[in-house]
Amino acid sequence: MTEQTLPGLKLFNLGKVRDIYDLGDKLLLIASDRISAFDVILPTLIPDKGKILTRLSEFWFGIIKNIVPHHLITTHVEEFPAACQPHKAELEGRSMLVKKSIPAPVECIVRGYLAAETVALLPFAQSGAWAKVIAVETDEDARDIVLARWRLDRKIARESAR
Repeated sequence: MTEQTLPGLKLFNLGKVRDIYDLGDKLLLIASDRISAFDVILPTLIPDKGKILTRLSEFWFGIIKNIVPHHLITTHVEEFPAACQPHKAELEGRSMLVKKSIPAPVECIVRGYLAAETVALLPFAQSGAWAKVIAVETDEDARDIVLARWRLDRKIARESAR
């Protein structure tokens, strides 16, 4: 799935990997098959990547559910609002119904070692474009803390992230 609009649903935001629809007091997050590496959306898609991202999210939200509150309501399309049901085939396995909330404007990005090791294991790394992007030299400190606002990521001091 690439980016697409779903008739009858109000598009809220197109992200690098996820599309977000406004459902009133809830949001619908749809994980696409787009690839984003070092803040660049690459032209090649990975089939079912969005489904894998959604399953990973569902797994980790399940692990932390008794530790910290989170925004996930359900990943089961049959439990989504009626306006979503005509799009069940597109949403199945790659979407999450979530509480509308104010996101924290800080994210932690792990680059370098993990990215290089992951790419070495994936068959699509041989396509060229992905491997060239990953091969770009990263900072000595692989753990970057960035301020993610207005899609302009920039490093900030660790103290500012607290």
